[in-house]
Amino acid sequence: MRKSFPSSVRSLLSGLLLTATAVVTTPAAIVDDFNDNTKTDWQDFTFIPSFGVPVETGGQFKFVMPAAGQSIFSGTRKTSAEYELKNGRTIEFKVDLVTGLGKDSFAILAFIPTVNSLGTLSGYGLAKSTTDILLTKGIGKYFYADNPATAIKNDNVTLVLTLSAK
Repeated sequence: MRKSFPSSVRSLLSGLLLTATAVVTTPAAIVDDFNDNTKTDWQDFTFIPSFGVPVETGGQFKFVMPAAGQSIFSGTRKTSAEYELKNGRTIEFKVDLVTGLGKDSFAILAFIPTVNSLGTLSGYGLAKSTTDILLTKGIGKYFYADNPATAIKNDNVTLVLTLSAK
């Protein structure tokens, strides 16, 4: 199965949380709570300059993409700290999806090492829309892909990505 990315996307994200666990439990740290209407330490990616770049507003991170006539996506990466997988360590990312629109509107939460471009989605990720749930390694590279017959909830959903290195 090969999924194309949306030609029209609108997603609202609220609060990105990182928890890191080693042998001793490390408390969770909020990466960004989106409460100051200022996008700080985020690196944006888009195929078309300024197209679909997220904006922080009203306590949310908003991705809005008008129809582009082609499959396209945008993304952003937090740069205030570098997150890495190490043996014996678990990292967990959580984000609340306030709303996502349509079958081709994917919310993606991913760990993409800084050596990889966001445009490749080369890392570990969780993607969902109303029709699909995907565990990803990159564009078109899936560990798991499901297309349930019943529409998947796409409003007020928490996405959680937990990774452990062994």
